[in-house]
Amino acid sequence: MNVDVKGTIPKQQCILVSNHVGYLDPVIIASKVKCLPIAKKELSTWPIFGYCLKKFGLIFYERQNVHSGVKTIYQSFKALKKGSNMLVFPEGTTTRGDTVLPFKRGMFGVSKITGIPVVPVRIKFDNPNCSWAEQDSRSLAQHYWWLISLKAINVTIEFFDPIFPNPLESPGDMACKVCDIICCTNVTSSDAFK
Repeated sequence: MNVDVKGTIPKQQCILVSNHVGYLDPVIIASKVKCLPIAKKELSTWPIFGYCLKKFGLIFYERQNVHSGVKTIYQSFKALKKGSNMLVFPEGTTTRGDTVLPFKRGMFGVSKITGIPVVPVRIKFDNPNCSWAEQDSRSLAQHYWWLISLKAINVTIEFFDPIFPNPLESPGDMACKVCDIICCTNVTSSDAFK
């Protein structure tokens, strides 16, 4: 895999916020910045892959479950207090990379409370078929076997300047601002960011 890095890789503690184009995103980002990803609970049940994710200490959340969301926020506070960087994909799902879905605001509230900046990250494969979205017609296994058959996989990861929380800005407004930064080129943003 050829990873082209643009921007400055963060050196200070941060909450990394990225668009989400597939299961390789956390691996690609974590290869450049030591971080603790937040992932949907379903991944913990995937054969072999789920076991590895648990061993890496990922924080799992159950979508559409308010109690799980609160637990995830609490675990994030604990990890940040220990000095970890967090990685979150606030779209809540994957896309093919041609659009970015509205961001959930949870980790932006964590940024406001802790004062830890958010670093926007954009990830983009040169070949859009390298992304794997939940609506993809290929199964995960089919996509994986196709992917490893390629001679080269080219991906660009772009780190933007840190966004420090503004006391006059709501977590939702911060989420919109960061989403707009990630959307500024090569992807089109959705209309409903609020």
